[in-house]
Amino acid sequence: MVAYRAGEPDAAVDYVQESEDLQPHEQGKMLNSAILALAYHDLGQPGLSYQSWGNARDRIRRFVNPRTGFPLAYDTQIAGILTREARSKLM
Repeated sequence: MVAYRAGEPDAAVDYVQESEDLQPHEQGKMLNSAILALAYHDLGQPGLSYQSWGNARDRIRRFVNPRTGFPLAYDTQIAGILTREARSKLM
């Protein structure tokens, strides 16, 4: 995330790929997908951005309380914010 916010989307993609190689837990994958959606958009790759956005959205849904609609974990809230940001760029 730091690389993306520093204006280095290509480095952000590299860091996410390194993270995925370490096989993170589901919440880590959720955050990775959200970051990839943003980074791919900035790299001019809308197809990969949209695919990553969809992956993040689907993972977030697994961590939302079905009765209240609220996230079950702090990481889910962060991924939700990033996913909404990515969606706004894609639309």
